[in-house]
Amino acid sequence: MDTLTLGLDRSGLIDWYRANRARSAAIFASLAPEAYYDAPIPLRHPFVFYDGHLPAFSSIVLHGNALGGAPIDAAAEALFQRGIDPADVDAAGRLRRADWPSRDEVRALSRRWDDAVIDDLAHARLEDPANPLLDRAEAVFTILEHEPMHHETLLYLVAQLPSGAKRELVPEVSDLMPARRDPVAIAAGTATLGRRRGAGFGWDNEFDEHAVAVGAFGIDVHDVTNGEYLAFVRDGGPMPTFWRERDGGLFLRTTYAEIPLPASWPVYVAHDQAAAFAAWSGARLPTEAEYHRAAYGTPGGDERPFPWATQPPTRRAATSTFAASIRNRSAARRPA
Repeated sequence: MDTLTLGLDRSGLIDWYRANRARSAAIFASLAPEAYYDAPIPLRHPFVFYDGHLPAFSSIVLHGNALGGAPIDAAAEALFQRGIDPADVDAAGRLRRADWPSRDEVRALSRRWDDAVIDDLAHARLEDPANPLLDRAEAVFTILEHEPMHHETLLYLVAQLPSGAKRELVPEVSDLMPARRDPVAIAAGTATLGRRRGAGFGWDNEFDEHAVAVGAFGIDVHDVTNGEYLAFVRDGGPMPTFWRERDGGLFLRTTYAEIPLPASWPVYVAHDQAAAFAAWSGARLPTEAEYHRAAYGTPGGDERPFPWATQPPTRRAATSTFAASIRNRSAARRPA
């Protein structure tokens, strides 16, 4: 059978992998040494697990499972292979352990796993339609997309740590309220959800592509701000998890620092809080199909490939950088 060639740029894949690893290193470097074995969310492992899991998973999936390579360290790979998904805190407690390797041991293992993966990306056969794990370079894109997803989960673990357990990184604060705009009317049309098989890499919950008919509705242009949500709190609504009231003022606990609450920033709330605010303000949250219709739909009823136009994302056209990805964002929208 002929090999399906995607025109993979091996140098680009290695750069992508190394960028992922550098971002992970920056997150772990932000922890105080004594926090390395902390588990600030009881349903998750301590940080030490994720430090080993990220390179171990990459080596297991690509070097081992897809390419048939020998384990780098079988015992360590069994330890770091997968996380926990307990039903409750009691079940999570039964999975706790006290025999995690030292930070130096994890880093030494990580270098070996990284070296194996980078060598495979440089030299191994990465595409093979006869191998389900290499069909369309499945294993390659699995490991490259897996690590950035953990950056998000790591940051919400870091956010739960007390300030003394992490470096203080005060964000640049600009508190400029956007101009008021009325809700925008969205014409009825089609929202295409999911991913078409064969169109490229996707996670299992992204398939299959399907179309949803969406009726006309209205939607807010801007996210709900802290200032808008504050009016809800003063009327009896629930206080967001990361707000703090002290000395007559309100503060926002960001991932790495506590700052005076910026009134113009999008409010960061749980889903039930967003739904309660929307109902209080005479609105509701959009459905997934409505959100896609508002983002990708055109007044003529068809769809464009990106919310802004037909061109791929750039720094000017999308919030797509690692720094921007950790901003707190939440939204509630009004119906027509």
